[in-house]
Amino acid sequence: MADAQILVAVNGTIAQIKVAGRATHAVSKGLKDFALELGSLKIENVFIDLAECTGMDSTFMGVLTQIGLPMFKADTPVLILNASDSNVKLLTDLGLSKIFLFDSNVGEFNWLALKQLSTKKLSNQEKGEMMLESHEILSDIDDANVPKFKDVIAFLKDDLETYKEKKD
Repeated sequence: MADAQILVAVNGTIAQIKVAGRATHAVSKGLKDFALELGSLKIENVFIDLAECTGMDSTFMGVLTQIGLPMFKADTPVLILNASDSNVKLLTDLGLSKIFLFDSNVGEFNWLALKQLSTKKLSNQEKGEMMLESHEILSDIDDANVPKFKDVIAFLKDDLETYKEKKD
């Protein structure tokens, strides 16, 4: 299955993200970089359109959390638009309804000029670090996620330690 396309735009105080296809760890790095960029801007509204998103893995949802959590703490709304019932369930089952608002029937939306994020291939170590960070933030956002991801986190930590030992 082909990787998702992630399209983004920022105009003044508005940020928009559109996800088309299956969103996995393979496309998460570009979105994570975009999340870091947003942190340095004076964003007042974030819109994430999932109308064409056919599914998400936990790493991708962790990266979405890296966008949503700082915005939530800054009292900036992050609105998930047009998500399918299954995608809403994925997000809410991880406790992300604490930081995201959902509107599944937006209809016409005034999109900015969106640009596609790059999907640069990561080294195994870079991928492991991003996956670890995503699963740790998901565990931090909701205590119910700790048992879901504790084995994944332990595996990723061990794996990253192996990479480190090989380098030394």
